[in-house]
Amino acid sequence: MVEKKLHQYQEILESWYPGLQEQSRTLKDIINGMPGYEQKDVPFFVWLLENPKSPIAMPGYISLFNHDCIHILLGRGLLPQDEAFVIGFTMGNNSKVRNYHCSIFKFFSLYLYPPNFKLQKRDLFAFELGFKYGRERTVRDINKIDFNEYCQLPIREVRDKMNIQRSDLIEMRKTEHGMIPDSNESKRLLDFS
Repeated sequence: MVEKKLHQYQEILESWYPGLQEQSRTLKDIINGMPGYEQKDVPFFVWLLENPKSPIAMPGYISLFNHDCIHILLGRGLLPQDEAFVIGFTMGNNSKVRNYHCSIFKFFSLYLYPPNFKLQKRDLFAFELGFKYGRERTVRDINKIDFNEYCQLPIREVRDKMNIQRSDLIEMRKTEHGMIPDSNESKRLLDFS
């Protein structure tokens, strides 16, 4: 049943993409138009490493709602390369993450995650870029912030509060596109309008 649902979501997931042009719409408006998984649809290994309720969650663990908010703040879609960047950002931004946590995540995401959640080796470039950008932010542990408090604000203001700069994201996208030029995700990364 879960595999059937995941397959049905795939086309919708491929088409949803907030990009960086969204500046004045509220976080709530964008979240309301975002497709996604329900908690019950998240596979075990993903839950094990990324869910706050897991006994062995990696530093940077995050609720689905906050994870979705970070997708929007970073202007990323829902495809694997986008997920890699978002997870990298979240882990890099966490003050408790260590190198071995990244190694564990990479192993699980490459070899143990189910097909719709599995990363390819090329996606790890996006993970590393996201990690580096998350590490550079002065606002730390964004995974623990209650984004419900920011839902009525324009996305531009929420980015400012989180020290996420559109100009930085544009530079990261150029770098990522150069590293992974032929993926579906990269083909839309250079749309800055």
